[in-house]
Order: sequence, then structure tokens, then C-alpha cells
Amino acid sequence: MISEFSKKIYAVVLSAALIFSVSAGSFGTAYALDEAEGQQTEETEAAAEAESVAPQDELTPADDITGAAAEEPEAEETPETPAEKPLLFKKYKSRKVPARDLGVNLKTYVEKGNDGYVVAQGAATDGTYAYFLMVCTENQKGRVVKTTLDGKLVKAGPVIETHHGNDMTYNSRINKLVIVGCDEWRHELSFVDPEELTISYKKNVSYPFAIEGVPQEAYDNGIAGIAYIPKYNVYLARSRGYIEKVGTGTDQTIHNIWVFDADSLTAIAHIDTEVFDKYPDVWQSMDADEKYVYYLLSPIKDRPSNIILCLDWNSENLEPVLKGEKTHIRQVWSCNDNGSGEPDAVMTLPFNMESEGIFHTASVDEEGKVSSHFYVSEYQRVQVYKTIKKKVPYKVKWKKVKKKVKWKKVKGKWKYKTKKVWKYKTKYKTVKQKVKDYKQRDDSIYDLGVL
Repeated sequence: MISEFSKKIYAVVLSAALIFSVSAGSFGTAYALDEAEGQQTEETEAAAEAESVAPQDELTPADDITGAAAEEPEAEETPETPAEKPLLFKKYKSRKVPARDLGVNLKTYVEKGNDGYVVAQGAATDGTYAYFLMVCTENQKGRVVKTTLDGKLVKAGPVIETHHGNDMTYNSRINKLVIVGCDEWRHELSFVDPEELTISYKKNVSYPFAIEGVPQEAYDNGIAGIAYIPKYNVYLARSRGYIEKVGTGTDQTIHNIWVFDADSLTAIAHIDTEVFDKYPDVWQSMDADEKYVYYLLSPIKDRPSNIILCLDWNSENLEPVLKGEKTHIRQVWSCNDNGSGEPDAVMTLPFNMESEGIFHTASVDEEGKVSSHFYVSEYQRVQVYKTIKKKVPYKVKWKKVKKKVKWKKVKGKWKYKTKKVWKYKTKYKTVKQKVKDYKQRDDSIYDLGVL
């Protein structure tokens, strides 16, 4: 930009050149020199014309008038975006976990009876609210109950076609609850609006890629538990695969895991857990983050308490898919690299009814350390008895009558004699009796704290 002082100097020099010039010079349309009379336009017009005619990129900057070389301004350095710190997950240790009962009975939020939507199947959280899938065993439909994290009711949704609904998770990218079906709908996912608590749409998972080491029954049997992982934008889902338990002739649940791309719902990987022999009967519920899978197992004969299996699912194996280098991982990998079949940790819970819902919230401190706060829902079935009055028969002496009875043997044959004996008659009395009435169903929420 030319300074005002430079402009004035240039205008004076130009005016002088116009006055004493012998020949006419053309400096644009605003100036003309009259050769006959030497008439000159006004000085102010010359100055204005001089400024408009000379392009600014041809004018010498003020510092160049003195002969000094112009310096290029240094380009400002763009600050580098600091690299995202990796999350630091706690290494879990096996232990007994205390639990705080929130004092909530979820069935009272939907129906107060015991034959309605009272079976708590799956549970999930969006970080602010908790969601519980309440299923009716009669029609296999469900209702989603939305609460605060401390169990206060926010909303109870309408009846929806969940097809039993084995488990539920929350997809933060699309803001939807995702419910797994059952039986002939074992490949189906229902996507539920977390505000209206109604189904927005349904889609089936698919298995377009052949993954080495996965038996055909794993493809056919579908999925049960489910958990969404935002970092990889995938669902982890428990395979419904079964094997025959040695020596029993009965099937035993395998805890293997399918990995589905969350957008296309195609299976892109399969993970072996290697824990089914020691920890059978997973039931439905699971949870997960980008490092661990959390399996919630209900009690069985040899295991009197609920437990949580913490399994490092070796998520780094998905990096090639995350980077776009591969569409799927062809080889199965294991949660237990050493093949021991042992989980990273086993958490023992202080209650022993059937637990079918687990979810957690997570916080990260400045150093990247992750703290995970867990909640579990428990479905209780307690046999309730009632006392009734019932008439029961009993016999009493009525009268004596004559009757032939054995007396003695003569030459090997019995001789009889007549004897009076009592004849009885039947009477009835009313007694109180305890009988089975119904199965009371209750659903509790437990706060496990930070594991």
C-alpha cells in the first residue's frame, strides 16, 4: 500500500513534468496538454489522474524509494494438531464386586401384575439415560422403559414387536437403540427411537464373507447378545453356536463373537473366546468397549452367583478394516492369545437371580485413563404360595357287626368262628393347605460402581 506522503511527492513531480514538457504526453483521458497555448489542467486533476493511471503493482513501495530491497513476509506456521492420546484401560483383576440395589422394581413402570411385560431382557445406556427391554413371555413382544441412571422413570414406551428380544445396545452414531431378535428372527435387528421408544425400522445381519474356521452352524444359528463399539463402528454379537457337552448329551452354549459392520450389517470378523468349557450358559446379556467384552452369566448348579467375564477381544486386529485396507478379516482370532480359555478377570456379584442386562458409562481423565461404571438388571422369579381350605376324608368307628374270622386249623384246614368287629364310615373335615399360587416376577437394578 502506498503512503500518503509518497502520493504527494509523485503528484508534484508529475505536475512539473507536464508544465515544462515540450511535447504532449498522454496520461489517460483525464489529462491533455494544449501545444498552442501550453495550457495545463489543474494540479489537483493531475494528481488524481496520476494515482488512477499507475497500477499499484507497478508503484514502488515506500521502503523501495530509498533503495532498500522488499522483504517477503514470513508465512505463519500452522500449529500441528496434537496426536490423539490412546485410551488407557484398566487391567481388571478377579474379585467379588459389591452392589447397591437402587430400590427399583421395573415391572411397576409397565404393569403391576405378574403376567405382563415384566421380564427384563436387555439393557443399554446413552450415557445420560438407561433403557430396559421388558418382555411378555406370553406374546414375546416388549416395551422399552427409559429411566435415569439412578432408576427414576422417564418414559415407558408402547408395545413393540421385539420377538422376545435377547439383548439391547445403543448406537451413538445414528442415535438408535438396537434390539436382537430370537428364534426365526435370530438374524434380525430392530432399531428403536430413544425418544419415542418405537421401532423406526428393522434389518437383518448378513454373512457375505467366508471366514476360515467358522462352522456352518454359526452362520445358521444367528446371534443373541449385542454391543456397539463407536471407535470401529461395529457391533459385537454373541454367536448362537452350540456344542454337545461331553458326557451329558445336552447342548452347551459357545461364547464366540461375530463382528458386524454397523452400516452394512455384514459380518466382517469372528472371534473365539475359548471359555465355554469352564464357564457354560452365558444366557443373553453382554456389553463391550474398544478393549473388553463383558459377558454376564447367570447362576447354575456349580456356580451359585452371577458373574461377569472380562475378555480382551484383541480389537487391534480390526485396524486393517478401520483403515480401509480390508473389507473383512479372513482368519478367526481369539480373545485368549495363549489358548488357555481363561478370561482376563472374573467378577463375582452378590446376588443369584437371573441377570439379563448389563451396561456401563465411561469417563476419561486428562491422561487418557478410562473409568467404567457398571449397572446390572436382575430378573427374579419367586414361587408364591397361598393357603386354602380343603375337605379331606377320614374314617371313624360306626358300629359293630358280626363277621367270620379265622379261628384254628384242623387237619390243615382253617375253622372259622363268628365275631363282632367294628364297621367304619367315612367323614370329612376341613383343613388348611399351602399350594402353589403363581410366580412373582420382579426386576431390580444394581449399581456396581467403577470396576
